[in-house]
Parts: sequence; C-alpha cells; structure tokens
Amino acid sequence: MPSGHDTHSSRSPIRALFIFLMVAIVTGYAIFAGRMWDEINDAARAEMALVARLLIQATNEVFNHDQSMLQILGQRMAELDAVTYPERGRPLIDQMRRINASIAGFGLARTDGQLVLISGVPPGVPLPNLIEQPESAKSFRAVMETGQMQTGRTYHMDVLQRWVIPIRVAIKDGDGVIVQVMAAGIDIDAESATWNALELPEYLEVRVMRPDGHWQFVKPLEDHLKHHVYDNEVEPGLFEAISARRGTSADAQFVYNDRLYRAAYFDKWNLYGVVSLPRSHLIVELATKLAIPSLLFVVFLVVGAVIYSLANREQKRYEAKLVRQATYDSLTKLPNRLLAMDRLQQAILRAQRSQQSLAVIFVDLDHFKRINDGFGHLVGDELLTQCAERLRTTTRVADTVARLGGDEFLVILQSLLRTDDAEIVLKKIHAALDSPFKIGQREIFAHCSMGVALYPTDGSDPADLLKAADTALYKAKDSGRKTHCYFSQELNEGAERRVELEAALRHALANDELYPLFQPQFDLVTGWCTGAEILLRWQSKTLGAVSPAEFIPVAEESGLIGPMGEFVLVQACELLGAVTDLAPKGFRIAVNVSARQLRDRAYIGNLGDILRQHGRDPQEFDIEITESTLVEDPDQLVALHEHGFRLAVDDFGTGFSSLSYLGKFPISILKIDQSFVRDIETDKQDALLTLAIINIGRTFELDIVAEGIETEGQLAFLRQAGCRFGQGFHLGLPMSRDELLTMFGRERAMRAINP
Repeated sequence: MPSGHDTHSSRSPIRALFIFLMVAIVTGYAIFAGRMWDEINDAARAEMALVARLLIQATNEVFNHDQSMLQILGQRMAELDAVTYPERGRPLIDQMRRINASIAGFGLARTDGQLVLISGVPPGVPLPNLIEQPESAKSFRAVMETGQMQTGRTYHMDVLQRWVIPIRVAIKDGDGVIVQVMAAGIDIDAESATWNALELPEYLEVRVMRPDGHWQFVKPLEDHLKHHVYDNEVEPGLFEAISARRGTSADAQFVYNDRLYRAAYFDKWNLYGVVSLPRSHLIVELATKLAIPSLLFVVFLVVGAVIYSLANREQKRYEAKLVRQATYDSLTKLPNRLLAMDRLQQAILRAQRSQQSLAVIFVDLDHFKRINDGFGHLVGDELLTQCAERLRTTTRVADTVARLGGDEFLVILQSLLRTDDAEIVLKKIHAALDSPFKIGQREIFAHCSMGVALYPTDGSDPADLLKAADTALYKAKDSGRKTHCYFSQELNEGAERRVELEAALRHALANDELYPLFQPQFDLVTGWCTGAEILLRWQSKTLGAVSPAEFIPVAEESGLIGPMGEFVLVQACELLGAVTDLAPKGFRIAVNVSARQLRDRAYIGNLGDILRQHGRDPQEFDIEITESTLVEDPDQLVALHEHGFRLAVDDFGTGFSSLSYLGKFPISILKIDQSFVRDIETDKQDALLTLAIINIGRTFELDIVAEGIETEGQLAFLRQAGCRFGQGFHLGLPMSRDELLTMFGRERAMRAINP
C-alpha cells in the first residue's frame, strides 16, 4: 500500500496533465473564439465597405441623373419662356413626371424664389415662394449664390403625401446669368428610386446625412418614424463623430451607442454616407458559431470547423452573387460589357498563342425602338430575352454572346481556322432572328444588322476591334439594314470623315458657314416663277465646300438637323419678306423636313413661333417630306396640315409608295423624282411611269411638280403630259436671294410689257 507521499506524487502528474489539458482546451477555445471574432468583424467591415460603395454609387446616380434631367428640362423651359408663360411648360413637366416615377413633382421658379409652375397643381392655384418656405429657403439661396445644384432637407409634401428630397438647379442663359430655377422632389419611397434598389441584409442600415445635421435619407425606416427622423436633428454626439470623418479615408469607422458605423464624405454633394449595424449582431453571430460545448475540445474543433466552413461558403456565395450581378446582364442572363471585354482580351491572347483568327460581331436589332414604342417595354424586354436565347444557339460553347446594352449584342467567335468560318455564323444569326417571335398573342418580326471585325486583320486589341466592328455595323445599317458588313480601311476612313464632318458642322452655324440657295419652280404653261425650294449649302472654312448629300445625314444622326432646320426656316421667312412686292401672287417657299425633325414633338410649335416672329403665314409654305415619313409619323403630318401648311411628297415613286396614303393623308403636291425625268425622252418605262404619276395626281386632285428638268425635250414631254409645274437647271439654276430678286424684277418688267 503506498504511502501518502507516494499518493500525492502519483496524483501530481495527473493533476498537471488535467490542468495542462484544461489550459490547452481553454487556450485553444480562446484562440479559436478570438479568430472567429476577428473574422466576423472583418466580414462585417468588408460587407459595410461594399454597401458604402453601392450607397455612393446610388447617390451619385440619383443626383447626376436628376441634375442632368433638370438642366435639360430647364433649358427647354427657357426656350419656351415658361417663366413668363407657365402654361407653355405644363405639358413638358407633366410628361417628365409620367416618365420619371422616382420624381414626386417638378416646379419652375423665378430668380426671386416665386414658383410659377408646379406639376399636378392646376392653373389659378396660388403658388408659394421658395424663399418663404423653411424647408426650401436655404437651398434656394445656395443655388442662386453658387449656381450649383443644391439639395434641401427631406420633408413631407402634404399635397402629394410623399416624403421628398427637394433639389434645385440653376438655369443660365448664354452669358452665364441665372434666369430661372428648376425644382424637383425626389420621392424617397418610389420603387424605381435607385436607393430603394439596394438589397440590404436586415441588420444593415444606410443613411445619408446633411452637413446641417439632418438626415437626408434612411433605409430601412418604418413610416411612423419618418417624422421623428427627418424633422429632428441628428444626435449631437453622432453628428460630431460623422462630421469628423470629413477629409479622412474611406475606411473611417467608429462605434457609437453600441453600433458599428462606417462614414464617408461625398465632396461633390456635400453629404455624408453612413452604413451601420448593431454590435449585438456580431455577438449573436459569434455565439451561434460557438454553440458547441467547450468541454469537448475535439468535438468543438470539428463542429467549429463546420460552422466556419458554412459561413465561409455563404460568404463566397454572396460574393459570387455580387460578381454575377456585376458581370451578367440581369434581363438576358448574358455576359455584360465588363465580362465581354475580359473574355475578348483572353480570346486575343489565346489567338496570339495559337496563331488563329477570331471574329468580333456587333449585332443590332433593326427598328427596335418602334417595337418598344408600339408594344411597350415589357414586350421589348421579352423580345430581347428571346433574341439572346436564339443567339446562343448559333454559336459554340467556347464562343461568347454578350449584351452590351439596349438592343445591341456582341458575339466573339474564337479559334477560327479560316476567316470564312465567320460567314457561317452570320448566316445562322440572320436565319435565327428572321423567324417570327411569339410574345403573348402577338407575332413580332425582328431583323438585325451586323458589323464584323477580324483579328488580327482589323485590330490587335479589344478597343480597336470594337471600333472596327462598330464602324462596320454603321455601314450595314446605312446599307438598308437586315444585312451584315465586314470592316475595311475604306469604312474606317468614312467613319473618320463622319467624325470630322460632325465636329466642323457643330461650328458651322456660329461661323456663318451655312447659306441658302433657292431653286425656282415654274408654271410650265405660263413660264412664270410660282415658287422656290430652299436649299442649304455649306462652305466650311476648314473642309471647303461640302455636299448636302454628305452633311445632311450627319446632321440628322447628330441631332444638329434641328437648329439647321430653324436656320433654313428663318432664311425662307426673310426671303418672303424681301419679295413681297416683286413675287407673283401665291408665291410659295418649299422647305424640306426630315423624319428626325418630325419626331421632335416640339417641332410644330417651334415652326409656328418662327413664323409669328417674322409675320409669315403657314399658307406661304410647302413642307416637303419623303415617302417613308408618311408611315413613320402620320400624326405630325395631320397637325402640319391643320396649321395651314401644304404637304408635298418629295421624290415620289422612289420609295415604298402606297396609293392608300394619298387618300389617307392630307397631301397636296407630288414631286416626280428626277431619276424618272432624266430618261423620259429615251426610256419608255420611265416615260410610262412619269405619265402614271401625273395621272395619279390628277385623280387625287394634287399639284404635280417635275424635278430635274434639264432639256427642252423633257420640258415639252411634261407639258404635253399635263404636268403643270417643274424645276431644274433648264428652267433656272439654284440662286442666291439677290439673284432671285433680280429674276423677279425681270419677270415684273416682262409682265408690264406682255401682261
């Protein structure tokens, strides 16, 4: 039997081992718990950093978009002089309100703060002065002092029962003087608002704070708390902690009232972005991960590892979801531009190593806007989705089909042994999209135009290949659509020429490089001048004389056709004023109008304003349109007719004419295209077509004007056929206003001799 000493000695190692094991268990548990706590905090910081970036992006998107929208709307209001005549601007702001669901309302104010127009408030209702409104006075004074967009305090707009962020944008004239202030209220609860698109975990909260100590935006926030949050100032301690972050790095974080905060300062908008979560959430998360009893260290390690693994997997899933959202199109599920550019770069590297070719194809749906406008965006979105599915079927697994935006897709064909292989895919794409699309109860036909660039022939990097494919796409669309075109150096030179023309054309009006000529029109029976067609010419200081056939399409594509059209109309009005005492009675000016001009809903109003400014009557003008315009915008044509303008169909017989249009639309004049007149003496078919057009005009009681009369034989044929009016070099060359006045003087003298 052992002595007491022996027993104590034998128990000491056991105790030591037990203590050692306990210390080891406690130490291991503490180390593990410490690591888990650090990881939870790191994940929270990473998540808050991500949300902070999204908040900054959302705030910039909201204010940049609304600032641009109000600037454009304000300039349009200034053009309409809506400050003086508010009702001129009402249709415009009502339309903008309908298409901008995130805006609760629009307003227009004078520089003294007096509102003259508010969307949704009928005429005659007294409107407040912004300087006299507590929630608006400070931001209004600020916008008048700085000329920059200002945001006011978030407040409850009782008339609309909405919580709104008021924004003010100064509208300046050409001298930089503020002439009016556009106001709008951002509906912070609108589903379409960018902020509300942020999908936040339930424990996260985002806020935007104003420098005056009020919250601008809080999410999530229950309705019954909004008055308390938005009407009262931020707690002083929290306000000081957030304000102290101004000028610090984006990683500035602090703890306040047991919440973890991350604050960043938006210098552009003078606002603070704040993301926060309760620290109790971190503790609960840690407790969840350490729920396994600590007495069994091995079990603890296994279960802890599983918990960690699950948490890590969830984080990766969350990150993968964010990556997918950033790299895939949400509608079609195709790669977006970001991912497509990465794949194109990788494809180029593989092609370099394997010394093979690849093709970059831009696919653009023809007339997609008509489908969107005619059937609505839901149908348009479904069409895009079905197009994406069909495009996938035309390519191999290794190839890429991406959506770049709108109705534009990108196809990357890798590992082409021959460049001709791309033609096979192009034919497949045409065939796939030519079949009708079944959307609901409708069958919709959609075709495409494509531009193709080949590596390495047309470029060695993504930027060059995309530019080449885009240039080829432009040529395909210019060639009539529903076709494809390969890039060539000639196309590149043409694209560079278009860029050069557009740049020079933007300064042409200001530099007095544009001038009018007048093509006289004659009565083929009496021989007297009855009217003139105004023609626009361009003598560029840098490019020399530029043909209208070259610069008019560029003007239409760039949107410059609007101011150029107004210039032409002013010149026509000035001519009519100059020839009042010389021209024969009923003398008219023919003005060419493009479909692009008619698509502008304000065009007819602008037309009337110019005529009123010059004291002219619409009955003195013929509006010349092409046959395609009859189909594209019939409502505008009817409106022109109702205003007193006569409508002339230019180049009749060269487009897709339908006799039903002549009876359906208020057409007064048919102009026979010079391509028919040119060969009427020698080509029997052209002669018969010309006679048919003249007879059609007689049947519908329309005036017929023959274009391009260049010989006496052509003139005699047209007279005998019964064509009453004509124009062309044989009758009179295009001439300046002074030359036209001289011609009228001669005619007047001849009439005096031989009335």
